[in-house]
Amino acid sequence: MQIFPIFFRIFNSFLYLCTQFYEKYMPIMKKILVFSLLSVALLGLASCGHKPTKVELLRAEKQRNDSIEMVRNEMTRQSADSLLQALLPEVEPLMKPFRYEKNDSYEDHGHYIHRLLVTGSNTSRNYLQALVSDDRQLILRSFVYAARPVNQTTLKLTADELYVEAQGSNHVFEAEGTHEIMSLFGDDALRVLAFVSANRDSRIRVQAASSIVYYLTNDEKQALADTYELALMMKQIYDLEQTISLCNRKAERYQMRLNSAKTDENKPIQ
Repeated sequence: MQIFPIFFRIFNSFLYLCTQFYEKYMPIMKKILVFSLLSVALLGLASCGHKPTKVELLRAEKQRNDSIEMVRNEMTRQSADSLLQALLPEVEPLMKPFRYEKNDSYEDHGHYIHRLLVTGSNTSRNYLQALVSDDRQLILRSFVYAARPVNQTTLKLTADELYVEAQGSNHVFEAEGTHEIMSLFGDDALRVLAFVSANRDSRIRVQAASSIVYYLTNDEKQALADTYELALMMKQIYDLEQTISLCNRKAERYQMRLNSAKTDENKPIQ
């Protein structure tokens, strides 16, 4: 090992200094020399002991890496939990303009929908509907009514010279005309609502198909902007909860490996 050449070089230098000051500080030098010789002897005995095998060195390296990763993982978990606890009190004020709706007969999750969004008498109306489900997922739906299918697959919102465009899945059914519902989820829905929030003071034009064009009312713009704020908060909370859950699983895995390493250390070497 490299420590021994370094130690002996230092020890030789020390002996040289001792010879220079031996006569002047003889009582002290005797004690220092005795102590130094004993240290050298003990170090020599230690060097003659068991030398770790390659397997033991690899095991020790793996255990050290797991210990470091476990500390980093715990720091990440604590940071995420701290942010989560700071965000949770901000949810309730954002929820005030919303009502909760759920049909237990066919829905697994309920939804929070803004009170300003019209949910009745929509049979022959073209409109946007934004929902935040109780599992913290955002859904944006574009409802279109026409005499015949318009194949709605793209939603485009325009404000002045700015626009946002997104594609989604389309569901069609017939009931005294053709009804089409295009749905956007997650980041696509969040992007469209972010555009509405940023341009709520402008006139926003909605093009749901080549022949379907209308403008958002002030209430609709306010409702969609509020939904964006709530959905963004819910996404941050969801992401933090996922991070904490992942960190907890990693911590269990690291702890199992460290416990297994300690058990292996106690096993006799064959």
